Amino acid sequence: MRIAACLLLAALALVPAAAAERFEAILRNGTIVDGSGLLPYPADIAIAEGHIARIGNLSRMIANLDIDVAGLYVAPGFIEKDDSGSRDTPGRGETLLTRGVTLRIVNGDAAGSADLSAGTGRLDGTALTVNVGAFTILERQWPAREHSSGSPGVEEAVRHRTARAAAAAGLADRGYLAHGMSADVVVFNGLRNSDGPGEDNVAATLEGVRHVFVNGVLALRNGQPTGVHGGRLITRGTSLPGRPVTADIARHVVVRGKAGSLAIDIDVSQARGARQARGRTRIEVPDAGQRLSVSEFGVLQVADDWVSFTAEAKINPEGHIRPITVILDRGDPAQPGGIGAVIVEIDGARAFRGAIARDAIRLISPRR
Repeated sequence: MRIAACLLLAALALVPAAAAERFEAILRNGTIVDGSGLLPYPADIAIAEGHIARIGNLSRMIANLDIDVAGLYVAPGFIEKDDSGSRDTPGRGETLLTRGVTLRIVNGDAAGSADLSAGTGRLDGTALTVNVGAFTILERQWPAREHSSGSPGVEEAVRHRTARAAAAAGLADRGYLAHGMSADVVVFNGLRNSDGPGEDNVAATLEGVRHVFVNGVLALRNGQPTGVHGGRLITRGTSLPGRPVTADIARHVVVRGKAGSLAIDIDVSQARGARQARGRTRIEVPDAGQRLSVSEFGVLQVADDWVSFTAEAKINPEGHIRPITVILDRGDPAQPGGIGAVIVEIDGARAFRGAIARDAIRLISPRR
């Protein structure tokens, strides 16, 4: 018996330990300011596939790029709109990175065409240092300037330039550090209040920007541009409305049924003041022979007749974990007559869309 036990132990010793999960990058020991307006908290952040893959204690996980950011803030990349109408290379300025800007929306006041072809040449991931928003935003949609006698906390200053700006711009996968969100990330020392003429006091300026990721690509390291361009041309579809942020209300959505060829089973909620949504999401995509089940939810965002959330989902039968964005639109303008839409994006690229009865999307949320 003893000999058998020894042989068993010896055999087990030859079995390799389970390989640690590997990511493209991990930022360790930072103070997370996630864009929600909630207080900062300590955590590590992992980046994979150009998205936020994990948040928490990642001491047992490994990455190709491992950066200790102890003593520094980690926040979503800032979103800036350019009202000047300038055609001068809107996404190639490396000075944007040193301000923590990862997305610049040109022609933000709708003063002219959003066509970026004139004067900018070829705008794609090989040319852009930061993302460029190729759409217009009316001034009334942009977050109002907020002035106060005191200095805003870092959480509110960041929220103004990230989550609030993303919501106003009608973007669903940017503005927060949350599972499945695009990995536009800035690491910085602190804030310098900006209360001069024409500036937003609440949107204080970042000081000591150390590292910046654009779509998961390290564009600024230790304050110096890396020369690697991760920027993209960002467009906005009809099912992405401008809206207020909703971190200060409870929200809940339930959808079951068929949306075109998609089979949907969604029951997701997020408590008031919570950082992360919870619930159940299973989606079958027969056209691709795939089944999606969510492992970690990001932020549940709502507006009148519209819902969105990001998540990390297991894609079967492959078994891979991939970022997804789910959009539920009860008032899809492209589908009149009481028909809504379900849109599922995988990896920020592959999109599946299906029509569904408007009443099949049940949004349980207090009105503002």
